[in-house]
Amino acid sequence: MPAVSSPQYDLGRYQQTGVLGAGTFGVVVRAVDPDSLADCPAEVAIKLLPRGELLKNFKTYVTREILHQSCLEHPFIVSIKEVFLTRTHLAIAMEYAQGGDLFRYVLRHKAARLAESQARWIFQQLVIGLDFCHRSGVANRDLKLENMLLDRDGQDGTRPLLKICDFGYSKHEMNSSAKTGVGTPIYMAPEIIYGGNRYDAKAADLWSVGVILFAMLIGRYPFSQRESNVARNIVSATYSLPDDVQVSAPCRDLLARLLVANPSERMSMEEIKVHSWFLEDLPEGALAMNDWYLQSRPVYDQYQGMVEAMVEAAQLPGVPGEPLLSVELECAAH
Repeated sequence: MPAVSSPQYDLGRYQQTGVLGAGTFGVVVRAVDPDSLADCPAEVAIKLLPRGELLKNFKTYVTREILHQSCLEHPFIVSIKEVFLTRTHLAIAMEYAQGGDLFRYVLRHKAARLAESQARWIFQQLVIGLDFCHRSGVANRDLKLENMLLDRDGQDGTRPLLKICDFGYSKHEMNSSAKTGVGTPIYMAPEIIYGGNRYDAKAADLWSVGVILFAMLIGRYPFSQRESNVARNIVSATYSLPDDVQVSAPCRDLLARLLVANPSERMSMEEIKVHSWFLEDLPEGALAMNDWYLQSRPVYDQYQGMVEAMVEAAQLPGVPGEPLLSVELECAAH
């Protein structure tokens, strides 16, 4: 049977090399930038969102994703390099992480779980990256294994570097308080599942961090979607660690303090950063790096007008011969 070729998209100056994935709202392709200054063309991942009704219905989330992620310049966060408008799509060109996502990385290990030292290495990067987000005023609200990308797959024995991606549900503290129940249910905090009230989005992120750590260590989620009372278990934070998986006492303590139903009693970011399990084998200077990146953080509204104008234009269908519009986001260039 002949191979089926991947659909080719108008990517402006970028040259498409493959398709990374497709979802309800669009497709992500792999491409190279022939105009990059490096000896080899830089690889990028480009998210393509169809122009028209979809952008009109989800313009708030799309605007937040572009604006928040582009202004979070950090080694543990996928950077947005450019946003451009073609006749058919709004395109978001991002840093390409060749190691795939954390979900698949964990699945490749025996019993689909990581050794405690491996999980700690990933967890440390996640906490430092998320701490930078929170100190910049941004809560992610959709932290999950699938939204953690890796710069390499680790199959050559090297330790991967984490890249937080997908800020489509993110919330900035300068906007209204979080009240919408967004995210992935199995990672959602009890206060979101319960619904009906405003909630602290940063505290909800830390619940999701606890779910991610549990899944990396145990090879399954603390709350099973196959159980009829899963929502009740999440709201009451009812879970158990299996007897056949060895987890150290400090790590158990960390999990027990993250997976707490009452957000006011849940472990804070500052408490995580001084916990003995988190600090073990933490590279020297790692906790100080956010202070340096925060000093050079771009002003939040620096790109707001341009991004909003781009999303507004994308709500209209393109016409033949329309010139390609582009906004290069210099704040995301490392």
